[in-house]
Amino acid sequence: MSSSIIALLKKDQLTGKNYAMWKSKLNMILVIADLRFVLMEKCPPFSTKYASQSVRDAYDRWTKANDEAHLHILASMSDILSEKHEIMKRKEGKGKGPTIAVEGKGKTKVVIKGKCFHCNVDEHWKTNCSKYLVKKKEKEETSSFKQLEESEMTLKVGTGDVISARALGDAKLGHINLDRIERLVKNVLPNKLEDDSLPPCESYLEGKMTKRPFTGKGYRAKEPLELIHSDLCGPMNVKARGCFEYFISFIDDYSRYGYLYLMEHKSEALEKFKEYKAEVENLLSKKIKILRSDRGGEYMDLRFQDYMIEHGIQSQLSAPSTHEQNGVSERRNRTLLDMVRSMMSYTQLPSSFWGYAVETAVHILNNVSSKSVSETPFELWRGRKPSLSHFRICGCPTHVLVTNPKKLKPRSRLCQFVGYPKETRGGLFFDLQENRVFVSTNATFLEEDHMRDHKPRSKLVLNEATDESTRVVDEVGPSSRVDETTTSGQSHPSQSLRMP
Repeated sequence: MSSSIIALLKKDQLTGKNYAMWKSKLNMILVIADLRFVLMEKCPPFSTKYASQSVRDAYDRWTKANDEAHLHILASMSDILSEKHEIMKRKEGKGKGPTIAVEGKGKTKVVIKGKCFHCNVDEHWKTNCSKYLVKKKEKEETSSFKQLEESEMTLKVGTGDVISARALGDAKLGHINLDRIERLVKNVLPNKLEDDSLPPCESYLEGKMTKRPFTGKGYRAKEPLELIHSDLCGPMNVKARGCFEYFISFIDDYSRYGYLYLMEHKSEALEKFKEYKAEVENLLSKKIKILRSDRGGEYMDLRFQDYMIEHGIQSQLSAPSTHEQNGVSERRNRTLLDMVRSMMSYTQLPSSFWGYAVETAVHILNNVSSKSVSETPFELWRGRKPSLSHFRICGCPTHVLVTNPKKLKPRSRLCQFVGYPKETRGGLFFDLQENRVFVSTNATFLEEDHMRDHKPRSKLVLNEATDESTRVVDEVGPSSRVDETTTSGQSHPSQSLRMP
């Protein structure tokens, strides 16, 4: 070892806090001394008496360079770390490990004393013991576990034995999965697996394959109309008043404020989207950028796709049978139907009034807090706090003022509250005698009487129909009758309401 290398090793020795600088300096020294290859290459196989001269030379060169590199590393460590290293070696070798002494002034004297734990011979370690290496090689060749074809994946356990994962895990044990194989190796075989990268088993996949778990969170929009979620629900097993069997929803991802439209046919989806687009873009002075939906025929229709391309709207379609990718709309439809069933159960209205109930549910969700956004959807959408003072119990009895009654006739009529009209103060009321729904602002609600005398309906079934035979006919009048909604004698068409 030259004096220049000794000087470099003495400078900036390893103290525990300067590891990065020490490692960089040590690598440079090992490169200069042509010793760094021992850190990059594995030790050549032990040379037996029948080995060629080149094999012996390679083994001798590596072991000699390894000893020199070991000395360089120890010489570059501080005295405290060197002492700790010596103590650790003594504990591992039960007091018979190597001892190293370093002298200054340009001269280094190294004395190595060790004993092989295999043959009890001094001056070499067990890892370099020729007898131990020969015995180890024979053990590997005569293992009790037979290695199968080269193309098959094998598993190595702690003793060096090789077992066939395909034979053990798939064929013999009924195609159990890798976790069970690993537990088997831990409990029955000596040690844990060293290689768990198994190829897929086709028989296992055919018998046990399931859907992948959906754990990722989707992108959240940073402004209104950046991303719109949409889904169509229906046909329902009960036709709503007005012959509606479907409803389509549009939900803004940023505010979770949404709109809902009742439809008679699925083919009306494009017209409802045009209506929604015109209203919200005019209201917010922004453009819809992305529409996310499932692969329903109404969204895959060429007219719908052409309209999206024409207006520069990106279409995001969920993968087949992967409802989680359109989870906002799917979960909203479930919430709406749950609310509708609960509200209809609390009223004495016919099931055909589910259309008013779902519009009411939309209006409620738009004005109450949501865990998906920090503020209410109405506040994020309109820029002002909502008012809940006009909220009433759906289906409660109500006395509504009669317009221009005769002198001896009652000045009010008992009706039922069914919802909220769009952009109009007041409420929607159902007159059972005339079988019509109308708008009025002059009403007295008998909510306390309704709650006291309430008797829940014995049975309510409202869901999407899977067969024509599951359809239910309207309990009040023919199902084809369209509601006549009037205000002070004037006709008022049925309107859509908003939802988050």
